[in-house]
Amino acid sequence: MPFTYDTKKWGIDDFYESTLAPKPRIELVHYPYAEEGSFKPTNLVRTSDMQVVSGEEANQPYCALSYCWSQSGEIIKDEKDKERRANDGAEHKIITHKLFFRHEHHVKFEDIIQQTCKDFGIDYIWYDQMCIDQNDKEQKQCEIQQMHKIYSNSACVVVLLPEFQAETKGRANLASVGHAEWFKRTWTLSEAFMGRQHPLLVVGRDIYAWSRAQLWGYPRFGDAANFLSGMYSRESMFFELNAAIILLRARKRTTTLPHDHYFALANMLPDKMSDLSLTYDQPLEDLAAQFYERLAKDDLSILYFGMAYDPDEEQARIMRTEDDKLPSWTGVHGLHIRDLFDYENDDGYTPKIDCHSDYSVTGSTMHITSTSIPVSIERDGGQSQDYELWKLEKIERHSLPVRTSKHLTFVRTFDEYGTVHHYTSYYGLKSTHFLPLKKEDGVVINTSSSPDLYGGQLSLVEECSEGIILSGVSYRSSFGKFTDRYMIRNVVISPVIRKDDDHYKAIGLCFLPADAEFSDIDITTKQTFVVK
Repeated sequence: MPFTYDTKKWGIDDFYESTLAPKPRIELVHYPYAEEGSFKPTNLVRTSDMQVVSGEEANQPYCALSYCWSQSGEIIKDEKDKERRANDGAEHKIITHKLFFRHEHHVKFEDIIQQTCKDFGIDYIWYDQMCIDQNDKEQKQCEIQQMHKIYSNSACVVVLLPEFQAETKGRANLASVGHAEWFKRTWTLSEAFMGRQHPLLVVGRDIYAWSRAQLWGYPRFGDAANFLSGMYSRESMFFELNAAIILLRARKRTTTLPHDHYFALANMLPDKMSDLSLTYDQPLEDLAAQFYERLAKDDLSILYFGMAYDPDEEQARIMRTEDDKLPSWTGVHGLHIRDLFDYENDDGYTPKIDCHSDYSVTGSTMHITSTSIPVSIERDGGQSQDYELWKLEKIERHSLPVRTSKHLTFVRTFDEYGTVHHYTSYYGLKSTHFLPLKKEDGVVINTSSSPDLYGGQLSLVEECSEGIILSGVSYRSSFGKFTDRYMIRNVVISPVIRKDDDHYKAIGLCFLPADAEFSDIDITTKQTFVVK
């Protein structure tokens, strides 16, 4: 969509208060860009005259631009080389003010960039359409491979968001921002992540805000925009990205070219993806397989997915042509969960998945040597009525061992939208099955016959009659210490797999109380599972 830039802008402070004070010049003097050995992009745009210069010539820090290509002009596919380019028809506007008069000027997208840089004191900016020769495939490939360096070494990431505009008294139009195109693209997600160690400046039609503003945590924005609040919080600087977070944030994002989805995500984990071939010539299925193979190495958070609780969440997932040919452990047909971190660590947030297993990933095959718990799943337990979890009491209220056979028996729950106050819903997952329990003579037994308690839940992406809980791969939740609303204190979350011919498939997650004791189940013997 065309961008309208008003030079008279409201500014949102850290606490969502707005003002028409002069726009601040970005403080770049402290940034060590000029230090010996610091990274410099191949090319930069000198904003005083919008000329492309060598990065080596720039004697000031630079900012990196984040925007959607569709903002810059109509996207046209060249029939000769099949490349897509933006055709800028000068449909953008700059609004200036002099005394009591308001003037509109039709300009090109480059003029919008120049005016933005002038207003915020930016001398050099990295703008892909100018800094990369769009007709040079080799240069494009080279620049894509170092995109993480360009954004992580910039002094500031500048986001151009045309949907971001003020309402009465300078308050942001929340409804329009929540549906902005910028929040739907994979490259913009990657750019925001890559530059999160430095400020992010969001510039709209007649308003601007920094990434630290509480504005981005406002509920009406929805999850699409709320990720800025978490990503740029003080705490976020202490933890590293894991597979679950990346796949959760990327599941509803799109790219113009399908290869770019993986190129963008690969730049978020440059160390893991250093040997990934980022070329458009390779088959998409091969690229996807290589990406997931590297993503899963040393990171079993990729197995932490289940069925989405919100039907709209599942409908919003982008279906990619290569998904059906990817291994089950990628979780492409489920919803990955967030917050797999230790909030008690004095050094910050650290990954908290306990893996008492040996595992490896080669191609589409994952080998996991782990302790396990067999699972039997009954559709309705032979009962004439469907079970609803809200009618049952939690085992957590009874510190008693659970008598079982050599496996755990789960029963399907038929709550249409899951159960909002139980284990799974905190992570955005639907409870598909629960562990039915009954208290008799001071003993709790695992039975599907008239249960009055429940001791755990499953969130599975497909139906099955038998499964296996990988108890040697677990995450212990501690969120109950912060909110009793969800009552998930001391819950252990583990992946669930099922037999499929000569191998196993990853199908979801199991939630069990951490202090639960089950009789007659061997939880010490390890077995190697081949998961595809």
